[in-house]
Amino acid sequence: GILLEFKATDDPKKLKAKAKEGLKQVKDKQYLELFRQQGVKDVLAIGLAFCGKRLELVWDNMSI
Repeated sequence: GILLEFKATDDPKKLKAKAKEGLKQVKDKQYLELFRQQGVKDVLAIGLAFCGKRLELVWDNMSI
């Protein structure tokens, strides 16, 4: 499965931190539980942060 978490910021210097915050939110709020209930064993979680047209992303391939 694939899970995307989107964040926005007005400061381009904070893009990487915001992307990491999105990935952390996926783990903290147990979003992966929905995948587990459907029998999904691996999830690609992606934290995306935007500042205008600029983008930063971080990802983690999680086994659940």
